[in-house]
Amino acid sequence: MLNTAGTELIMEDGKVAGVKAVTADGAPVTIHAKSVILATGGFPGNADMKTQYIGGNWNVYGMMQNTGAGIQMALTAGAAPYNIDMPPMAHFVGPSVITREFSHEDNDIPYGLACTGECLAVNTKGVRTLNEALLPFEGYTVGARFYTIYSKEQIDILRTQGISLDAAGRYLSQGGIKADTPLADIDTVLQSGIDRHFIYKAATLDELAAAIGGDMDAAALKAAVADYGTYAAGAADPLGKNADLYKRLGAPAATSEYYIAVTGSPYIYMTCGGVDVNADMQVLKADGSPIEGLYAVGADSMGVLFTNKKGYANYGGVSMGYVFTSGYVAGKNAAGK
Repeated sequence: MLNTAGTELIMEDGKVAGVKAVTADGAPVTIHAKSVILATGGFPGNADMKTQYIGGNWNVYGMMQNTGAGIQMALTAGAAPYNIDMPPMAHFVGPSVITREFSHEDNDIPYGLACTGECLAVNTKGVRTLNEALLPFEGYTVGARFYTIYSKEQIDILRTQGISLDAAGRYLSQGGIKADTPLADIDTVLQSGIDRHFIYKAATLDELAAAIGGDMDAAALKAAVADYGTYAAGAADPLGKNADLYKRLGAPAATSEYYIAVTGSPYIYMTCGGVDVNADMQVLKADGSPIEGLYAVGADSMGVLFTNKKGYANYGGVSMGYVFTSGYVAGKNAAGK
């Protein structure tokens, strides 16, 4: 039964009676069973479901083969979703496109520009919502995409001085950018990103907003740049950013020869919310009654641990604990049927 994909639950008199499936060569299979356990790993590999439930097609550092098949089958059978719209599991950010054509050091320039706490970052509407020093763990609160904004003056500083703090990560960087290292090839790397449409360059902030497109609002972007300039000049930052992080780059200039926006993205391991279950891991309907014979474990039902008002815990292990425990409980109960 390897490489056999479940496509539909078999329902008889409101109870689950098995599964319809398709083998790797396209042959249909019908499997009759007293119980079915859904363990399909959420929906990180399903762009439509990510857009529908969690607000965008998030970049994934994980299992793209997990396309939400189990959740979709359960919903079709009458299951109730539970916190399916909660933010996905994300513990790091990077540029939305990874550069690989240059040296390791130059490939990481977009990574540094998207991740450094010394920049101004705005959401897809041009609003600054997060202390940039918190981007690695809290970037998911901004959404599936954010933009870091630079003016020519800041690019000139980066070219000759670099950033003042290391910018490196465990997964997406290729060694990282070391503090106080001039980014001599920044112009070439930026042009590569412009050609691949994840870095934008324009003569004015209005034109930069238009180049980014989507919901980006030029007035909001200009207001974010102006406000950020006052914090760089010494006003208290309402988002709590340390004044030291303004020392090297300051703020994007109010008027400049050009502006740069780098598209950043939280990279998710997987989604968290799915269908509702009870303590026996039985899948529940909207009225709270179980769908007899149907269980859901792991990321297909992990939303029961959380709230949709905030993201996954900022430490590892919660999902692993749940997948082992939920799998054990579901297996024990299903085997007893």
